[in-house]
Amino acid sequence: MNPDLHITLVVVGLDGGTGTFCRTVARGFQQVAGASVSLVHIRPLQGPVARYAGFDRIRSLAVDVDASQPRRISRFYLSGLRLKRLFRRQVVGRVLSVGPYSNILSACVFPRRQIIMTEHTAPDSMLANRRLPLMTRGLMRAVYARHQVVGVSDGISQSLRRLYGLDTVETVYNGIDLDDTVRRAGRIRPDDLPVDPYWVTSCRLTPEKDLVALLDAYAVARQRGMREHLVVVGDGPERAHLVGRAVSLGIASNVHFVGWKENPLPYVAHASGFVLTSRYEAFGYALLEAMALRVPGVAVDCPTGPRELLAGGRYGLLVPVDNPVALADAMHSISVSADRRRQLTEAGFLRAQDFDCRKTAKSYLDIWNRMDAGGAA
Repeated sequence: MNPDLHITLVVVGLDGGTGTFCRTVARGFQQVAGASVSLVHIRPLQGPVARYAGFDRIRSLAVDVDASQPRRISRFYLSGLRLKRLFRRQVVGRVLSVGPYSNILSACVFPRRQIIMTEHTAPDSMLANRRLPLMTRGLMRAVYARHQVVGVSDGISQSLRRLYGLDTVETVYNGIDLDDTVRRAGRIRPDDLPVDPYWVTSCRLTPEKDLVALLDAYAVARQRGMREHLVVVGDGPERAHLVGRAVSLGIASNVHFVGWKENPLPYVAHASGFVLTSRYEAFGYALLEAMALRVPGVAVDCPTGPRELLAGGRYGLLVPVDNPVALADAMHSISVSADRRRQLTEAGFLRAQDFDCRKTAKSYLDIWNRMDAGGAA
């Protein structure tokens, strides 16, 4: 370990892809530079201990940032007070903040510190969901103009430049620890999987994931002779609606909603194919993990993320948004052709090697070194 290199990650929580990013980039920093990596977790810690493994130090601000609207300003102020108090008591070193809330908080608490601010959501969709989008846009522009901002895909970086008028946005793709991904997938097949072969998707069940389109496409594929079942890993507010949709399409006996899993990789590893139908996807960690596990991928060509991961369709199949028939064709083509499935499996696995977490960590370290050399804020 390098006793002189301390890196602090500031994040609201470790759910979903954000958690995967934090764990893998921490591992990359440790492997590449021997860094000591601390995690500042804004929300109260919750969930299994394994979620927080891999960090040298973990501190929680224990602030409920999801409080109702009238209390959000006071919660933000409380987060700032606790973050400043925490940083007075421990070595901070380099700061990498993750997501809009953490970025703004870190900038307010430490306006002169060299912070790398990372964006893991599509800015367009984030602003569309805000009550005061113009005010939010102005705030983000003011904060981001003073710090180094990184998008996790070229599509995200382009949106940041366009929406906020930024000149210095860089792209650093998220990384993956290939060996750890295989290890966490394990060899044991979960008991709640169907006996027959199946396709899988893994995500939060929300409208932007557009699982209605997936169910519609799967129903078409079944009509064309596709025999595999469909497994949906995840939970969320759309679950009841999706279950009802499966019933109305006559595919309920072949669609398995297995619920949220802390570790979905065993469900992915045994699948015949992985499908991603998000309308907005900054990067697409679940798709990358499937590729690393030698599971062929099909994705909707949403504005950012999957197109870059799949290099325009070289390493997996891309289909247009809002086109369940095209999605059904893509899934069915892999289902009926062993050669096509084999080719896409090997191509996807090869592509996954490009996203080694050590490469990601080195890119962030290079940015900090350039900031030091140029005296950037």
